[in-house]
Amino acid sequence: LRPGGAWQAVMLVGQETELLFSGAFLEVERPRHLVMTITDRIPTADEPVDTLTVDLDDLGDGRTRMAFSQRGSTMPAEEYERAMRGWLIFFERLGEHLATRELKSRHDSDT
Repeated sequence: LRPGGAWQAVMLVGQETELLFSGAFLEVERPRHLVMTITDRIPTADEPVDTLTVDLDDLGDGRTRMAFSQRGSTMPAEEYERAMRGWLIFFERLGEHLATRELKSRHDSDT
């Protein structure tokens, strides 16, 4: 994870559809700040791409506040609203998954 480094992710939609996302890391300030590009196609050098920005703030007691945004000019405004709803669902599911893993980890260490 470094500025200029690349990333890829695959989103599974239903049983048979895969959407590939990729981008590059622009800013990496561990552990608080991350800026990266995101696209669902192979961009040309002059094609605009969206930018994701993540800022994390340690609230103590194992809690973290996250500020997240997606900016760009690749979609109409209403699509950005839809994308943000999708991100919220993603983060909720990720939180559920991590909570399940944490409970399993605690259980495994108790036995």
